[in-house]
Amino acid sequence: MSENIKKINRSAFEGCRNLNDIIFNTSLEKLEKDAFAYCKSLKKLEFPKSLKSIGSNCFSDNFSLYEISFNEGLSEIDEYAFEDCTSLVKIEIPQSVKRIGYKAFANCIGLEEIVIHSPNIELAPECFADCTSLKIIKKNNSLVLKEECFIGCTNFDDKTYSELEKTEVANKIKEERANVELEKKEREKENIKFSIIFGLALIACIPLLIIGYFIFAFAASYILGAMAICGAIVLGVIILGSLFKCNISDESLKTIEIIGFIIGLLICACLILNRC
Repeated sequence: MSENIKKINRSAFEGCRNLNDIIFNTSLEKLEKDAFAYCKSLKKLEFPKSLKSIGSNCFSDNFSLYEISFNEGLSEIDEYAFEDCTSLVKIEIPQSVKRIGYKAFANCIGLEEIVIHSPNIELAPECFADCTSLKIIKKNNSLVLKEECFIGCTNFDDKTYSELEKTEVANKIKEERANVELEKKEREKENIKFSIIFGLALIACIPLLIIGYFIFAFAASYILGAMAICGAIVLGVIILGSLFKCNISDESLKTIEIIGFIIGLLICACLILNRC
């Protein structure tokens, strides 16, 4: 990388899946948003001492990245900067870093150890959220760590967890997550219900349509044929309603079924008139 470059622009190398190594110049000062996001072959990073800022989502979703070397001089790691870097095992934050943004290292599920040298660093809520392998935090004695920064880190021992400062922000985040989980379970129940309706309607629809057609074809009974075809149409509407359930309310679905039934009656009336 040329020594004249002081900034790498937004999304400059985003999605370069075969990029596995970067040699930064010694005058680089800033990496902007998404600069190296989704570079899935990138394995190691060594930042120059000149670098001051790493932008949001800069290295997010780099699944193969397992080693990062931050140098003194870096002052800010922005939100989502290394989110979903699932192969990271250890990170060491230099004393010069003043701020780590929201979810900067969230969901780094392979991360086991964090070393923080700065005594006055600002840690945003959920900056290390869901790092489920994290068990060791080494820090300056004067630095107080808050629970809200480590939501979802389930591998802490009792001592480490007890040292985290409990806050209202952490309680609110946990409550919101519980609500999201509850909504997810409710959606799953609805999906199962609609899948059953869809399956039963599909099983019944085709035979009814065939039966209706043959009843009409052999003139056994116009009424039975009409009922069979109308039933098939209504079942077809139920199938469509199941497929597009996210956009159709129960009341709208009932209205569509009634319209479908009326259309079915009109079709049957036309067929009867033609037969006559």
